[in-house]
Amino acid sequence: MKQRTLARVVDAAGSAGVPVLLWGEPGLGKSAFIEALAAARGAHVEVVVGSTADPADFNGLPVVDGDGNVSFAPRAFVKRLNAADAGYLFLDELSTAPPASQAGMLRVARERWVGEVKLADHVRIVAAANPIEQAADGWELAAPMANRFLHLDFAPDPTDWFTGMTAGWDTLLPPLDADDLVAHDADRELRARSLVVGFLRAKPSLLQAVPTDAADAGRAWPSRRTWDYLAKVLAHLPDDDEEDAFETRHLAAVGLVGTAAALEFLTFLREVDLPDPRDVLADPNGQDWEGMRSDRLYTVLGATTALATGDADCWMAGFEVLGAAAAAGRTDVAAAFVRPLMGAMPEGVRPPAEAMRAFVPMLRAAGLRS
Repeated sequence: MKQRTLARVVDAAGSAGVPVLLWGEPGLGKSAFIEALAAARGAHVEVVVGSTADPADFNGLPVVDGDGNVSFAPRAFVKRLNAADAGYLFLDELSTAPPASQAGMLRVARERWVGEVKLADHVRIVAAANPIEQAADGWELAAPMANRFLHLDFAPDPTDWFTGMTAGWDTLLPPLDADDLVAHDADRELRARSLVVGFLRAKPSLLQAVPTDAADAGRAWPSRRTWDYLAKVLAHLPDDDEEDAFETRHLAAVGLVGTAAALEFLTFLREVDLPDPRDVLADPNGQDWEGMRSDRLYTVLGATTALATGDADCWMAGFEVLGAAAAAGRTDVAAAFVRPLMGAMPEGVRPPAEAMRAFVPMLRAAGLRS
């Protein structure tokens, strides 16, 4: 694996607020990689080592004030990270953290709270772990802990190591303003979320699939949380068909929902060919609603409905899209999006009568129309 590709995924995850977990044999340079990445990004690093971590490192230290009230003060590393312009909380040797310490880290990894102080948005959480069979006194990660991370196998290309040794490790990393790391954009995240939802409507068994094997449960697997994570990360990655772009999407998907679910999802991405939701809203009759594949139909209607729900100026057009799909004989699919759209109806606006006609029985049954 090229260091530049790995760095792009770590950057995208950090921008999306998703914690990353690097898995790799001892001595491969996981810590050095994070230190080099932080230096290249001008970020401060604080390291917490799992084998010496105490639950109080994450839950906070109890402090009693003069009135007998107890608060939980964070360790100094939290204050240093929050005071920096950019920072990495690096949880090293995660698999050697005792179960009690792992439990204390759950809220840090997901909700970013340490005691009664929340980590600032600019702080990125990255962890590292050795495979259990190679970790000193190691523990399998509990499923709730594992499901809070994007898992990446750290297996650097030997050529990268030779280059880093001679030219410097920073030469292996993409610049901070790399063209292939996409800045946050609401429409891009909406599109990513619509793709995830469209896929899962066609493959509902993959929405939540907790492994029964403890070792598998300690790595990446599909859950509502990790699919949400994946949508956020994809919004920061390029969506073209270039090999490097596909590799970064592949790493992110496998690292969040596991290999099997990721391969099905990536195949779906290549085949779905989703139109721009704003183009669909501008021309509701411009799609082949009757001949459209069901998973693609769910995705297109989901994207346009989500956009129309969040933008009052698009609300009427959103209903016209659903009406056009229903008129083409796809009422069963379009009906799934009527209720959320009706719930966001702007004041003083009424849906077009013609588009409403196909949905009146359903709306009456739901109590949304008399």
